[in-house]
Amino acid sequence: MWALMENYSTLHCTLFMCIYEIWMSKDNMGQYDGNGKDKNGLEDNVVSLSDHKKRKKPSNKPEISPSDLPLKQPSSEPFITLPKGVQALLGLLLFVHIGLWGLSQFSTTDYTYVAILNWGFIPARFSGDFYFLPITVLTPITYALFHGGWLHIIMNSVMLMAFGSGFEKIFGVKKMMIVFWGSTVIAALVHFLLDPHSMSPMIGASGGVSGLFAGMILVMHKTGRLGPSKRLFPVIAVFVGISVVFGFMGGPDGSIIAWAAHIGGFLGGLGIVHLLLKKGA
Repeated sequence: MWALMENYSTLHCTLFMCIYEIWMSKDNMGQYDGNGKDKNGLEDNVVSLSDHKKRKKPSNKPEISPSDLPLKQPSSEPFITLPKGVQALLGLLLFVHIGLWGLSQFSTTDYTYVAILNWGFIPARFSGDFYFLPITVLTPITYALFHGGWLHIIMNSVMLMAFGSGFEKIFGVKKMMIVFWGSTVIAALVHFLLDPHSMSPMIGASGGVSGLFAGMILVMHKTGRLGPSKRLFPVIAVFVGISVVFGFMGGPDGSIIAWAAHIGGFLGGLGIVHLLLKKGA
């Protein structure tokens, strides 16, 4: 009996950002005194009677009708613009998923299952508990190309567009690819170390996406947009905690979530981006 372990990045990252926003808004919440000012000396939104009297009276100038306004030319720019590297990764993931799905529709063979069995990451192959194929050496990378269903591929694609685009605009396509695929391999390594005898194939691009997400968090920290330096470690702890909780809860479609891979990809992304920043990237 095969149990498929999937990587979902959207749930973890979304819940993480919600918790972080609540945390930051709590710290920035003003405390008002009796003079209409908060603790920083800023006035609140109270309009005094004197200010009201100082306001200008309505003008007698004729109103401008909508027909007098110049028409704005429609923009030719697309609604969503993605960097070249993200386009390539997204196209590759969709091509693989749609291609396997399409082949399976016109055949009695489930080609998605066959591909996952051969190209998914199975820890037991590396620990000697399951047969080792020549292509097995590539599975710490290739497992990221496959997804268990439409919900899985859509969620990971959305997160790839969100975090991959921002990261590539800062670091460029080459370093974005290094972080994505490097975090993918580290995610598989951590998954193996915690369960080396597992015979369940692990698939999904969440390890690489988690690495890109961690990279953006580190950039925000380095540029002072994350708060004091002491706040970086609680941020890491929150992500790890969310990953563990979702690992026990399972995916929205009832699948098993490879929580260790999420943590491994996130920590791997932090490490790789730290090295890039240290080298002045």
